[in-house]
Amino acid sequence: MAENGTFRLKVFSPAGLVHDDVVSEVILPGSNGEVGLLPEHAQYTTLLGTGILSYQSAGEGSVVRLVISEGFASYSDGTLTILADSADRDEDIDRDHYADNRTELSKTLEEGYSEDPEWKLARVKLSRIEAIDQLISH
Repeated sequence: MAENGTFRLKVFSPAGLVHDDVVSEVILPGSNGEVGLLPEHAQYTTLLGTGILSYQSAGEGSVVRLVISEGFASYSDGTLTILADSADRDEDIDRDHYADNRTELSKTLEEGYSEDPEWKLARVKLSRIEAIDQLISH
């Protein structure tokens, strides 16, 4: 358990532990909109959407932002655990790669149908690019 007024945040992706920090607040993209968590929050579990996870680092006092893509979050006993399909800090994102894919993904969405697995994957990837755009604009 972290100090009073703080809690531990652990972010995992398929690559392993991405972040482990003591924080004072977290805002995450839930599947039905943004969710904010503060110290001593009630036990909580939610599905994640694709978007920006931001948190106030207790040690540095700075706001840290990550782009995450789907997964789930669980808060219990002073620890918020995030299991995301992907999680990247701004400096780790290859912007050129995502910019190149935007046109192709948009075309897949326009020509496909929502029950097609490729269409669903394109939708997730395009949502991630939009979250990256949002991260860059801040």
